[in-house]
Amino acid sequence: MRELRWPLLVFLLCLYTGILRWDLVLRAQGIHLAPRKVFAIFFIGHFFNAFMLGATGGDVARGYYASREVPGRKTEAISTVLIDRLIGLRARRERRVIVEEDKKVLERHTPPRIEPVIAKPVPSKRAEKEKQ
Repeated sequence: MRELRWPLLVFLLCLYTGILRWDLVLRAQGIHLAPRKVFAIFFIGHFFNAFMLGATGGDVARGYYASREVPGRKTEAISTVLIDRLIGLRARRERRVIVEEDKKVLERHTPPRIEPVIAKPVPSKRAEKEKQ
C-alpha cells in the first residue's frame, strides 16, 4: 500500500491543479461558478476522458455542462474549455523542453562509457600443433 501513496498523491495534486486552472480561466471570462460546481463538472469531464469518448470527449462534456450553468454565455463557457486545453498543451510542451535540456546537460557531464576491450583469443599450443 505504501508504494501507491506517492503516485496517488501526485495524481490527486494534478487533478486539483487542473480544477484550479479551469476555475481561473472561467473567472477570467467573467463566469463565476461555485467551487463545488466547478469540481463536479471537471470530474464529469475527467470521467468522459478516461472511460468514454477518447481524449477530447471530456472537454466536450465539460463545455456542455458549463454552458448549461450560464445560459446567456454559452460561447464563453465553451471557450474556457478550449483555452484550458491550450494552456495544458503549452505546459506539457514546456515540460518536454525542460526534460530535453536536462538530458543534454546530463550527456555533457556524464563521463564517457568505457567499453570493455575484447582481446583476441590466444591459440593454445595444441591448436598450433594441429595447424602444423
